[in-house]
Amino acid sequence: MAPRGGRGTIERKAGKWWKRVARARTNGSRVFTSRVRAGKGTSLRAVIGGEESLPFTVK
Repeated sequence: MAPRGGRGTIERKAGKWWKRVARARTNGSRVFTSRVRAGKGTSLRAVIGGEESLPFTVK
């Protein structure tokens, strides 16, 4: 879930840094509806207006 509604980015953990992998918009429930290619074990997070979601790992 994104930290708040609007347009933002989805980032992937790359070593100790985060790399942007997509731009997307959230729906009314603050959920991104974009698709991102990510392998098992990849950590992703949403960033909107400088606010970051908690990271989650692809299972």
